Amino acid sequence: MIGPLIILSGPSGSGKSTVIDRVLKHTDSLRLSVSATTRPRRDREVDGVNYHFWTRERFEQERQADGFLEWAEVYGNYYGTLRSEVEPFRAKGIGVILDVDVQGAAAVRRKCPDNVSIFLRPTSLAVLEERLRKRGSETEETLMRRLAAAQRELDRAGEYDFQVINDDLDSTVSELQGFVDVTFRGKNMLDELKEEGIVNKVGGRFKLSTLIQKRMVALNTGAKPLVNMASTDKMAIVIQEILQDKIYLDMSGTVQTREGSLSDAARGAMLMDSSGD
Repeated sequence: MIGPLIILSGPSGSGKSTVIDRVLKHTDSLRLSVSATTRPRRDREVDGVNYHFWTRERFEQERQADGFLEWAEVYGNYYGTLRSEVEPFRAKGIGVILDVDVQGAAAVRRKCPDNVSIFLRPTSLAVLEERLRKRGSETEETLMRRLAAAQRELDRAGEYDFQVINDDLDSTVSELQGFVDVTFRGKNMLDELKEEGIVNKVGGRFKLSTLIQKRMVALNTGAKPLVNMASTDKMAIVIQEILQDKIYLDMSGTVQTREGSLSDAARGAMLMDSSGD
């Protein structure tokens, strides 16, 4: 079985690195692709771990040899995803996750159509600005430049299979881990989620991601499953609840159940969903 390819994008400050680190600690069969760059190495960065730090000449040679799945020049420096960081591992059944921007993600999707793409977004642009300011590493000029870039990326979030709001680290990691688990079980369940009829029934890809995230939080905090399944995999349970039309999002973004689909006891348990807002 070929290993899955997961593309993760999101604005600077959305928490991609933290979320990826947490997921990798719980998944032995998944690795993060290490990108190549021509920018200078910073203090505490390790060659081959944070990036492959290459000369411009070496990068261009690799580019001419078609050694990249995607590459771009950003502020005078090259960045790229090496085929050697992805293809040999997938051939061994190992999953690979890419941390790339929206431009790189679009290029990889064209070359690797069997990918699963996820966009990690903040609650709002104001929240993102607050996170970036707390870093204390940005001048006002660079901060404004990052926020403008973030808006451009957010405008393209609809290009991704799924969107995840990172407003709670634990629930975000849990949801991303759920997507990872699904990809390793094969494409059938994921195809059901990506099926256009299901997306339309829920009300769009963003609503689908929100529904999954909130329901995962509810199950992780004690809510009872609404479907009978032998599996205890929470992501599988949520998917079946959606497929069986048990849950939906109302206009306020609150998880609700279809009339008559629950016992009184299950309705009581469902109230726990509101704690995930």
